[in-house]
Amino acid sequence: MLIGLSDFKMQVEKSYYVDKTGIIDELAERLDTSTGIIINRPRRFGKSLMLSMLDAFFSDRYDNVDLFNGLSVAKSKNMALRNTLPVINLSFKDSSGIPPEKMVSSFMDTIAVLYRSFQNEVTSFLDEHEKKYFDRIVDSSASREDYMKSLNSLCTFVQRAKGKKAIILVDEYDAPIERVFDSGDFQDVVDFLKGFFVASFKDVSNFSFALLTGVFSITKGTLGSGLNNLPVDSAISRALKHNYFGFTDEEVMRLCTDFHVPSTEIENIRNYYGGYMFGGEKVCNPWSVLNYIDSLQYATYWNASGSNATFVKALNKNEILTQENLLVLLQSGKRIHLDPSSSYDTIYTSEANLILYLVMAGYFTVRPMDFANYFVFPPNLETKYAFMEQIRRKYKDKDGLSHLDEIRNCFLYGDEERLSYHIKSLLLSSLSYYDFGNEKSYQIMIGTLLALAFSDCVCRYEVISGTGRCDIMLRNKAKGQFGAVIEIKYHATPISSARLNASAERALNQILSQEYHDELLSSEADPIYAYGFAFMKNKVAVKSKRIR
Repeated sequence: MLIGLSDFKMQVEKSYYVDKTGIIDELAERLDTSTGIIINRPRRFGKSLMLSMLDAFFSDRYDNVDLFNGLSVAKSKNMALRNTLPVINLSFKDSSGIPPEKMVSSFMDTIAVLYRSFQNEVTSFLDEHEKKYFDRIVDSSASREDYMKSLNSLCTFVQRAKGKKAIILVDEYDAPIERVFDSGDFQDVVDFLKGFFVASFKDVSNFSFALLTGVFSITKGTLGSGLNNLPVDSAISRALKHNYFGFTDEEVMRLCTDFHVPSTEIENIRNYYGGYMFGGEKVCNPWSVLNYIDSLQYATYWNASGSNATFVKALNKNEILTQENLLVLLQSGKRIHLDPSSSYDTIYTSEANLILYLVMAGYFTVRPMDFANYFVFPPNLETKYAFMEQIRRKYKDKDGLSHLDEIRNCFLYGDEERLSYHIKSLLLSSLSYYDFGNEKSYQIMIGTLLALAFSDCVCRYEVISGTGRCDIMLRNKAKGQFGAVIEIKYHATPISSARLNASAERALNQILSQEYHDELLSSEADPIYAYGFAFMKNKVAVKSKRIR
């Protein structure tokens, strides 16, 4: 299997193609409507391959007689459109690695290459003034204003030469802004692209249809009105009737059958790589699924497949997305109002906008609730691991020695003194205890530490067991292994160390008297520990007792 190909013809002829040609029938209805769609999906979700497929189908430069045989579109009446229309195909993906100060000149080079590809087809239909303009673009002597209106002009030239309006395909339209977002030259790139997209799409009468793909919305605030008249299909908005990105359950099962992966692994594949919601449909990350099928090893393929700089910066914006709220999102999810008009230039203006970026980038997914309100949560274990790795780095002292291994050992052996020391160290060094203003926030912090330190265990909150409800229950996934029950007390006002210790003792006695450990006894966990915690700002007291 060849993974990562973005060339449709090569994918079909030399590898394995998961049929997404159903989108052709939906887009065919929009031809000659002089409109378009912006599709936002996370990276590695097949956007470039999709545009390559559409180019291979519609473009009159090819004669792909057999390429679509056996695919769903082959049964459609729209096969009559195969290779009959002019297609203008523009990609900004090559902006990766280009210094911000050279980004605009790189755009100009890309446009010059595009013009050269149409030179033999259109120049005989141009007047002298237009020929001079065309030549200036080709030899890179045109002004910025000439380049800004170049796509609009090329549509006019192509329509005149071929008697048909062109389809416009733009891949990774947001990539240049994403690349330079945190640099000092951000505005220069924005100004150029604003002029380019306004000239290209504000007057939509000279192209048949446009399809733009990217990760995040750069409409409205960032680029003005240039793209605002194009509907957006994303995790929180719909412009297509169906979703054509990611692998459905049916497609995953077919892949497993074709590549002899045991059907018993399908549920694990969903848990590790599934859970994304687009257009009301739940799908798996295609990049990760294909890499798993190729290697038969569960790993974080998607997170390792590209730059995570903006993701890391987002997680460090604790003044916007607090540690407590991030842990809530990771552990149980959260209802949030998301504004679809948010853009790159608003990512760091509010918690909701920062979370929206993480949703669009694929680190969270959403379930619609009511108007503009969504339940936000991690889609799968792979994305949760990406967060956990970043959080894990925060739980390291300045000497680079992880507290987590020590915390694990303390829990395993009931070492309450060392456990108190390491948790206090975290509150003083890695975390801001000012973010922890109630018992729930400390509960989430302890639960997250347990989830990080005990990847082989299940960590649950508010578990009904015995004659009450314990704060946290930790149980190894394997029968007859470690289990723990944790009860937490919180004090908002200062108290003495003696009173804090007494509070931790009361928490421990509550576990024993209410028999919160009953579920662990029934599951044959061994050993079983009970832990009482008491917090007062950055001070902590721990009491423990081995039950089995």
